Amino acid sequence: MIQELKKALSFSANWALSRPFYASLDITNHCNLRCEGCDFPILLEKGNLGKDIPTEGLEERINTLNEAFGSLVVVFAGFEPTVRNDLPELISMASQRNLVGVVTNGTLITEAKAEDYWNAGLLFASVSMPAVDDQRFKEIVQVQKYGVNDVKGAIETLVGTAPRFGKVAVTATIDNQTTPGEMESLVAYAKSAKA
Repeated sequence: MIQELKKALSFSANWALSRPFYASLDITNHCNLRCEGCDFPILLEKGNLGKDIPTEGLEERINTLNEAFGSLVVVFAGFEPTVRNDLPELISMASQRNLVGVVTNGTLITEAKAEDYWNAGLLFASVSMPAVDDQRFKEIVQVQKYGVNDVKGAIETLVGTAPRFGKVAVTATIDNQTTPGEMESLVAYAKSAKA
């Protein structure tokens, strides 16, 4: 409890003093989707994806940020951070001094993984949802293996396993073809899922 209070005070001081308070770390160059509009398919095709940063390298970067600014909101992103098997370790390490979140497409979230993430210290998860219609979803993500129900399942699993202060957000990843009706459906779903 004292550690949580220290993190909150440090974060609040950064916010109040207009100092950096947020860091987004891309922790992987891999993804299980090929979403239209994302750089991943282009970089994959050109062979321009490097290796993932090892756990020790990420720990060093987070420690450097903490030494400079104290506690931060640290968000793990990348193309799809849940492809990393060591994500619970990364969350645990980062949550020692920070408020930790993850940005995910949700397709790889299982109940066991969700519990591991929350137990490691995850504070919030942002799940991208490009469509509520399965056919449109598959057109956007360009992979037939996953559907909109996989994302809905992830959202509901994360909400259902979240600790008292854990939060889940649905991020509308819209394109030029998204209609107001689709947005209304997405908002209605997010409300019904309590995300």
